Amino acid sequence: MIQAPNAAPDRSLPGIDRRIRALERRHDLLQYQAGGWCLWPVLRFPVQSALRLGASGGSKTRSRWDRVRPALGDLPRLVRPRRARYLVKTYISGLLERSGDSYKDIWFDDLLGAVGDGFKIVGINSPGFMTRSRSSLVPPDMSSTAIELAVSALIRLPGPSQLLGPAESIAEALAAEFGQATFPLRWVIRRLRAFHWYARLYGQLLERVIPDVVLVADPGEYGLVAAAKERQIPVVELQHGMMDAHHSGYSWTDYAAPFRARMPIPDALFLYGEQACRALEGNGFWGEALRNVGSPRVDTYRERRRSAPSATEECILVVTTQGTESGAIINLLSRFVKIARDTLRFRLLVKLHPIYDAGSLQAYRAAFTAEPEVEVLPGTAEVSTFALLAKASLHASISSSCHYDALALGVPTAVLPFATHEVVLPLVAAGHAHLAPDAETLLELAKGWRQLRPSEAIGEYYFRRGALANMRRELVRL
Repeated sequence: MIQAPNAAPDRSLPGIDRRIRALERRHDLLQYQAGGWCLWPVLRFPVQSALRLGASGGSKTRSRWDRVRPALGDLPRLVRPRRARYLVKTYISGLLERSGDSYKDIWFDDLLGAVGDGFKIVGINSPGFMTRSRSSLVPPDMSSTAIELAVSALIRLPGPSQLLGPAESIAEALAAEFGQATFPLRWVIRRLRAFHWYARLYGQLLERVIPDVVLVADPGEYGLVAAAKERQIPVVELQHGMMDAHHSGYSWTDYAAPFRARMPIPDALFLYGEQACRALEGNGFWGEALRNVGSPRVDTYRERRRSAPSATEECILVVTTQGTESGAIINLLSRFVKIARDTLRFRLLVKLHPIYDAGSLQAYRAAFTAEPEVEVLPGTAEVSTFALLAKASLHASISSSCHYDALALGVPTAVLPFATHEVVLPLVAAGHAHLAPDAETLLELAKGWRQLRPSEAIGEYYFRRGALANMRRELVRL
């Protein structure tokens, strides 16, 4: 459909992805290289994120002292790290599961416990988890803070000169599509310089650790990925949220196929299930890089839910947030509580996102402080989202990956009708999730949750069983 000249730009994820795909093909953006690497992949995800959020500025960072302190502790291990078969880059926000007196990294600790020989780097992306980091089940060898501080200083220097020409060409293409002010040349150069220096510094670390495999949990580790591939070290990215055909970290098409060897992207993607594989293989780019392995965390909670006591007559509604549409969610849930109180025995548990809802706790608690059926839990709460889902009768969210987690655990899930919900409408179309456009519909779903429980086959489609064995088998294949 042709958009009217004065129509507002489509800010949905599919709409932005279509614009980016057309842009890169029209301007042949992958032709611009430096140091043997295509530079456009470094910018593709930040461009998509900025277009969705309406800004291209960086996020807030920790104070200088909060960054310097862990960096000082990193220096000895940065200079003389121990050797290990696997090098893992994870994030402090992954410490979501309690294990005795320790906290487990939900992405890597099960795997590291199984393979037994890993060098673990942790990025401090959420200060609220700092206390937990001191009680990590698998302690990190170092944080990434020293490298980050070094890069933040180095990008202020001029050069390298080989970046300037490609940066100017990419900035011109972005300006032609989105306007001069949206992605100025300095924005492009800053990110390309960061990529250059991350690759250099991580390369020096890799030459000391000498791993057989590098594992990451985020599509933004371009410098580390490039450094590993320059040294013929295979890179694996573990799925840690939603991966769909419109996420710019993965939505590469046949246009990019000839450039693949020169793109700083992983060699393999360890995906949760058949659904994620199908979503990405349709773009015609990833091919055999897609590996269907499952999730150790989901396997654990499947067993816990199976062995848990039978549910009571009470409906437990778990709502997970994403840092957006807080006012709209509060209004819908307030209406739900008001109309449900006389017709349904229920508890409403609202779990906030650990990163994006750090500033929303007060608003949610103020809205429900007088409601005894409602409990608002911060993202850093001791109880994990999976622990809540394991005892839930019904789950609801906008477009959170928790929709898929709920299905894996046999919990019916409802899609709230706010911005970005279109991303998970395929779940509704497949009959695996239920659209709740208003509080009244959500109440009807809550009343009938027993009849809505998804089958084990649906859960298996989204999360393959036997994750640890599957992962170890695929690591051998690399």
